[in-house]
Amino acid sequence: MEFVKYAVILLGLLARICSCTQLGAQNWTLTVTRSSWGTVFEGSNVTFTCTIGSDNPNLSVWIEWRHTLFGDEIITLSEPTYVTGSHTLTLTGVSGNQAGYYRCVGSTSWSPAYWNPTTMSGWSSLPLRYRPVYMNKDRTWIGANDNYKATLECFVRSDPQATVTWYGPNGANITEDTDPDRVSIEEDSYQNPYAGYIVDSLLIIDPVNSSTDYGMYRCRAANAIGTFVDHDIELKETGPPEAPKNLAISNNYVTKDTIGFNWEPGYDGGEKLESYYMNIREIPGDFNASNWIQRSLQERYWAYTDLQPDTLYQIAVYARNKLGTSPYSTLDVRTAPLEPGQLDS
Repeated sequence: MEFVKYAVILLGLLARICSCTQLGAQNWTLTVTRSSWGTVFEGSNVTFTCTIGSDNPNLSVWIEWRHTLFGDEIITLSEPTYVTGSHTLTLTGVSGNQAGYYRCVGSTSWSPAYWNPTTMSGWSSLPLRYRPVYMNKDRTWIGANDNYKATLECFVRSDPQATVTWYGPNGANITEDTDPDRVSIEEDSYQNPYAGYIVDSLLIIDPVNSSTDYGMYRCRAANAIGTFVDHDIELKETGPPEAPKNLAISNNYVTKDTIGFNWEPGYDGGEKLESYYMNIREIPGDFNASNWIQRSLQERYWAYTDLQPDTLYQIAVYARNKLGTSPYSTLDVRTAPLEPGQLDS
C-alpha cells in the first residue's frame, strides 16, 4: 500500500511538470489533450487526443494508448495504430475504473513480433466523480475458527470519499459499541487528486464465537454520487485454499522449447499455505499424475524447458494448506515455431 501512495505522488508531479509532452529520441514529440478540462462526472463521454509534434508535417507513426489508476500497474488500451498528425481515444460513459492517468506512446516502426515505443507523452489526468467501487470484491468469505481472530475487510475507492457501514448476520448495524470487548472497526483513508479516495475499513472480531458470529456480513459504501453499493462477506470455519491468481506468462518468456510463467497466491482459507504444485500437458492430452512438481511458498515463478516447438500446452498450478488443496489455475500457451531455416526440407 505504501508503494501505491508513493506512486500516486510521483504521477501527480509528472502530470503537472511534464505538461503532457516529452521529447522523444527521434526529434518528435507526443502531446495529449482532453476534450473537457475540469472535473468529469461518471457516465460522461471523454476524448483524449494524441498529437504528433514534428517539423515534418507528413510524419506518420504507430500510436498506442496506456492507462494507470495509481501507478502500480500500467494497462495497454489499444494495439499500435498507424496515424498521421493525431489520434483519439474516446471513453463512452466513463466509470470509476477509468479514473486516473492516460498517455500515448509511439514509434516510427512496428511489427507483430517487435514493438518498442521510442517516444511517450506525459501523463494526462482524468479527475472523475464516481460512485464507490469495491477493490476486493473477489473476497467473498473469511475463515476463522472458534476462539480465533477474524478480520473482514471492505476496500473501497470513490470520489467524493465514501462512508462505510457494517451489518452483521442478523442485519443489525455494527458499531464500536456493539460488543466493545470483542468487536472493533479500524479505518484508513487517503486521497489521490485524479483517481479518487481510498477507504480501507476493517471489522475485527477477537475472539470469534462460532455460535453467534458465523454468517453473512455486509459492507455498505455510499457517497454523494448515486446510491449505496453493498458487498457481502461470509464468516465461517477455515477451509482449503482458493486457486492461485494471475497465472500468466512471465515477461513474454515463450520460446520454441521454453515457457516461463508466474502466479500470485489466492486466499489461504484462513490457514497457512504449505506449498504449490504444478504440471504441464500437451493439448489434447492428460496430466501425468507422477509429474506434479512441488514448490515452496517463496517460489512463484517456474519455467518448463525441453518442449516441442509450435505446440499448444496447458500449465496448471494449485495450492495446499493443512485442510486440503485448491482448484487448479490453468494457462494455455503455444510455444514459438521454428525459424524457416530450421524447418525440415
